[in-house]
Formats: sequence, C-alpha cells, structure tokens
Amino acid sequence: MSKQEFEQEFRSRYKIEDPTLVDAFWERHRVEYEFGDPKLQEEVFGEIDAKIPIYDLGRARERTEWERKQITMQPPWGAYETARAKAVSEYVAKVASADIVTTRYRERVLGRALTAQEAKRFLSSPVAAGVRTGIGLRLKRRRISFLEYEIEEPAEDDNGPYRVLRYSYAGRDLGIRLRPLLRVPGRGASLMVYPGGTISPDEWWQVIPDQNANVLLLPMRSGDSVVAKGNSALDLLAKQANKLVRRYLLEPEDAAWLILTGENPRPKYMSARLSSVSTDDLSRAVLTLTVEPWVSLNKVTSYYRDIQQSILQDAGSKDRTVEVFRFVIAHTEEEETTLEKTPQWKHLCDLWNAEHPEDPGKRFSDYRDFRRSYIRGRDAIAFPISV
Repeated sequence: MSKQEFEQEFRSRYKIEDPTLVDAFWERHRVEYEFGDPKLQEEVFGEIDAKIPIYDLGRARERTEWERKQITMQPPWGAYETARAKAVSEYVAKVASADIVTTRYRERVLGRALTAQEAKRFLSSPVAAGVRTGIGLRLKRRRISFLEYEIEEPAEDDNGPYRVLRYSYAGRDLGIRLRPLLRVPGRGASLMVYPGGTISPDEWWQVIPDQNANVLLLPMRSGDSVVAKGNSALDLLAKQANKLVRRYLLEPEDAAWLILTGENPRPKYMSARLSSVSTDDLSRAVLTLTVEPWVSLNKVTSYYRDIQQSILQDAGSKDRTVEVFRFVIAHTEEEETTLEKTPQWKHLCDLWNAEHPEDPGKRFSDYRDFRRSYIRGRDAIAFPISV
C-alpha cells in the first residue's frame, strides 16, 4: 500500500482531513503498510480504530475551549438604572408576547402559555427534544403530550444504545427508540446525552456519528444548554426565540422563556463578557462590553475599571519590560522563548546592552536583572488574566 492509497483509505474510514494526523500514522506504521499483507494492514487499522476516538475528543475540546472559558459579569445597580431597565423589560415582554412569533408557537405547539414549573419540565422533556413537530400555517396543532411521558432505562441493539420513550399523541399511546446525540467524557455512567438532557458550559462534548445531523444546543436561563434534535419542539422554540432576539435585542434564553411563560426578560442595562483561552504557553482574553446608549460615561468607565482590576495580573509591565520581552522572542528559539529550555541569558543581555550603548535607563548591569525583566514581561503579556 502506497502513502496515497493509505490516505484514501484513512479518509474513507474516518472522514478526517487532518494531513498532520495522516502523516503521523503513516510514519509510525509505514513498514506494515508497505509490506503488502492485507491481514497485517487490517491489524494496523484496528490499532488506529482505538486511537481515533481520542483524537476526535481532543478536536471537540479544542473547538469548545474558547466558549467554555466565558465568564459573565454583572454591573452594580443604581436606582435610576434599575428603574429604567425594569421599565424596558416590562414593555418588551408586553410587546413580544403579542408578536406573531410568540402567539403562533403557543397556539400550534403548546396550546397555551405554560407555568414556570411546566416550562422547566418542557425544556427537559425528551418528547419536546426528540419528536418531530410542525408549526406551519397549514398544519393543525399536533396534540402531543410534551409533559406526560415515560422513558425506560438504557438498552442496546445492533445500532448502539437507546432508550424507549413512551408518550401519547392524539389519544394514542406511542413508543419510539431515542438514540443519544452527544458524548460527554468524564461523566461516567451518564456519558451519553439523550434528547432532553443538558450539558454545562464547563463540559466539552463530542457528537455521535450518524446521530449528529441536526443536533441543537438550546441555552437555558440556568446557564446549561439542553440537547435536542432538529425539527423537534425545542428546535422550533430556538428558531422562534432567535426571531425575538433580532427584533427586541433579547438574550436567546430570555426569549425562549418569554415564549413559554410570558414572563419578563431579565432587566439589564450593561453587561460584560470575558472570553478567554488558555494553554501552557499562552493565555489571552477579549472583554466585550454591551451598554445601553443612555448609560452615562462615568458608569461605563467605573464598570470597566472594576472588571480590569479584578482580572489582570499585577506584573509591572513597563516600556522596557515589553521591549525586553520582544527582544528575547526575536533572538531565541521556541523552546527558549517558552522557557522549556534555558536561554543564554548573559549572551542575550550583552546583545541588548550593545544595542543601547548611550541609554543608561535601558542598559542592564547584571544579566539576572535582564532575565527577571523578561519573565515579568512574559507573565504580563502572555499570561495577563488571573481568572
């Protein structure tokens, strides 16, 4: 088997286009591939079969690493801001409740607005998350029991694990096999997530092959997301909620809750979101402020300053520290820059001093001070976030 043939077979089996992974497996087992023994080749692919899930989970974790580090911070409330934010919330709830987006969903899916307790059960219902539901103008309301159902313990057949869901539709008792939609590593016995199950922002997950064509993650007010199938009642809820998000600038979870219950969205006038990503070599973050235009500049400045003080490392990053950090990066290899290998500090310090012969404020009398300056700069620039 040539490398080209191996690449074709690999991509056909695993649907993975990563050339680095292909090269790694080829270099590791090329002798077995080139030997030409079909039985030996299948044994090697058997070894790869065991390693692919680990690769998939790692890729899933990389894709969600940014999102799962998000932190939402709330601003302090003043009397005026509180009153005005509540007034906006109350008015939006009144108008959005009469919107055809809301009324159509209630009429054709729910039948009526739900109580808070019913809404919580609806959001966790495997019927609402797993049974196909329509909302078109020409469709009559399907009289499905979203809140009354039975779901059996997990079982398994030739197609993998499943759970039997029993519910009523138009007076008839029905039963279907629900398949899991996601895997969440680290959950132990509850590794598989079925329609109606939830995942938290701190969990990373992997979609299940042949079940992931229409997987939906619907954010909830609790901070978790409920897992559902496409064209289910929860999928339709997410689509209707997104229309309210665009029309009234609501959060998706508040819009969904308003459709279900009619309750006011959470009042707010200013918010911040810190999105961060962290590895052994680097941490970076982006702070996003969302502010109503009527909020005073002093309020915004004070809020931003409080957030900045709470999240930044106090590393004393002055102009010379930043310049030293950049100088070392330019004159070292990657392992030295990341301190995995000790740089030649005395040599670097001499080079630095040679570039600043007439500036005593920038020169170093001891290479140890030069090293400390670089480390302070690295802590401040590469690892600025303390949360």
